[in-house]
Amino acid sequence: MSSPRRSFLLHKFFACLALLINTMIGGLMWWPLKKTAAIGLEPLGCIFLISATGFLFSLILSPRSLRLFMDRSDLWINFLLSGFAIVLLNWGLILGDAVRVTLFFFLNPIWTVSLCFIFRRKSFRLINILTLVLAMLGAILMLQLNGSATTLPQNTAEWLGLAAGFTFTLDGLRISQQRKISAATRALAMFAGTAVVSGVLFFSLSRTVPWNSFYKLDTFGVLLILTMAAGVFIANLALQFGASRLSPGLASTLELSEIFFTGISVAFLTDANLSWVLLLGGVFILVAATTIFFCDFRSRLKF
Repeated sequence: MSSPRRSFLLHKFFACLALLINTMIGGLMWWPLKKTAAIGLEPLGCIFLISATGFLFSLILSPRSLRLFMDRSDLWINFLLSGFAIVLLNWGLILGDAVRVTLFFFLNPIWTVSLCFIFRRKSFRLINILTLVLAMLGAILMLQLNGSATTLPQNTAEWLGLAAGFTFTLDGLRISQQRKISAATRALAMFAGTAVVSGVLFFSLSRTVPWNSFYKLDTFGVLLILTMAAGVFIANLALQFGASRLSPGLASTLELSEIFFTGISVAFLTDANLSWVLLLGGVFILVAATTIFFCDFRSRLKF
C-alpha cells in the first residue's frame, strides 16, 4: 500500500474510532441520567448542570476557545442547533425508553441523505443507498428489544428524540464544513448552547422554585453529575474530531452504533434480554458502516 493511501486510511480510521468513542459514551449515558432523575433532580436541571460543568471544563483546558467562539459568528448557529439537539435528546432519554428514543434520534442518515440532496444537489451511488437501507434495517430490528411492534413515535419522549435527531443532523452538516475551526472551540460552542437552552427552559418551565431540586443532590448525585460532565466532554471532543474529518454520510451511518451500545447496556443493566435480534441489528449497522468506510477509501469521494 502506497504512503498516501496508508496515510488516508489511518486518517479515516482514527476519525471513525473517535466517533465510536462518542457513540459508546452516548450509549451509556441513559443510566446515570435515570439515576439522577430517581434522586429527584428535574430532567432539564440535570442537563443544565452537566452542560454548565462541561463548559467550565472546556474553558479551563482551552481558555482561548471562548475568544475564538465569540469572534466566529457562524459558530452561533452551532450554538443553537447543538444546544437544542442535546437538550431534546437527553430530556427524551430521562422520560422514555432509552433504546427507542435513541433509535428515533439516529434516524439522521435519512435526514442526511435528504438534506444533502436538497441543499447540496449531491447524487448517491446504489451502494450508498443499499448500505443506508441495511443500517436502518438493523436499527429497526433493535426496536424488538422491548417487544414493541411499532416503529412510530408513541409518546413525548420519542418525539423529542426524533426532533433532536433532525436538529443534530443540521449541526453535523455544519461541522463537516468547519474543519479549520479547532475541536475545542466547537466543543465549547456546543456546551455553551446546551447550557443556555437547558437553563432557559429549566427556569421558565419549572413549576416550583427551580433551584430547589438542586438541594436533593447527595454525594452520589454530585459524583454522577461530575462523571457525566467528564464523559460528555470527552464524547464531545471525539464527535468534533471525527465528524469534521468524515463525510456526512459515513459519519451519520457510523453514529448508528450508539443504538447498539444503548441496547447492549440496557440488556445488561435492566431486566431486558440480550436476544439474537438485538445482536443481528447491531451486526447490520456495523457492516453498513464498514462498507461505506471502504467505499469512501477506494473512491476518495464524499458520500
